[in-house]
Amino acid sequence: MEYLDVKFRVDRFGAEFNPFEIFPEVFGTAYTTVRDSSGNFPRDIYLKLYVIDPVTKKEVSKGRWEDFRFKLVSRDEVIGETQEQVLAALGYSVSNLQYKAGEVGLTMTENFLIRPLFRPLERQLERRLRLDYVRLRSNFTANLFYMSFQDRAQLSNSHNFIPPNLNNNLDPALLLIHSSGLTMGKYLVRDIYFSYTGELVAGYEEAKLGINHTFGLEYRLLYNLLLEFELNKFQFNPFYSEGVNNDYRIRLRHSFNF
Repeated sequence: MEYLDVKFRVDRFGAEFNPFEIFPEVFGTAYTTVRDSSGNFPRDIYLKLYVIDPVTKKEVSKGRWEDFRFKLVSRDEVIGETQEQVLAALGYSVSNLQYKAGEVGLTMTENFLIRPLFRPLERQLERRLRLDYVRLRSNFTANLFYMSFQDRAQLSNSHNFIPPNLNNNLDPALLLIHSSGLTMGKYLVRDIYFSYTGELVAGYEEAKLGINHTFGLEYRLLYNLLLEFELNKFQFNPFYSEGVNNDYRIRLRHSFNF
């Protein structure tokens, strides 16, 4: 799922259909992982669906399709619990709100212009390769914008407009495909799902493109209990930590409705 310009992984979503209603009642949660400035201590932030109960005027976790909204939630004391604190952990602080608003606009433009071109190709790949999920991701719109307005950004001393890991010595044609990627997923059996993501990245100091790989395996032990394994192999480490070429994590996730 995409919310603002952040990608969230689905934890659990569901819909309950009523024969007397056109739209279902829905519920669900997704999550993303953020790190501190040093690149350590991963922390989860949740995107939860909620509805305002028309009788009690309180938030409930399940409601009509046409009424639901999303909110960001964190249970981490370091991040905080308010929407402002959680947004700050995602990079939406008061100091860079203008920059992040531009990022969201570029993401929406990308989805409007480029996504319709990719979707038929994704469906063909799913059918021909017998995969359950194929997603091509482009960052062409944002990269073109940064390249076009680079001098203006430097004149205004606003370095926030230049992505920190884009190398200025890289061929401009290669810069346009920086951060583009491919994600594929396949259910090996009913309860085991394997995924792979390859992302093109530009070296911070080296004038060339590389590929960062992410391998994931999900094993559903019970309908509400999920065991996750994830391995990241970096050609160019996004956290700029010397000697860190791999990142391995294991999660045991339990979901419940209340």
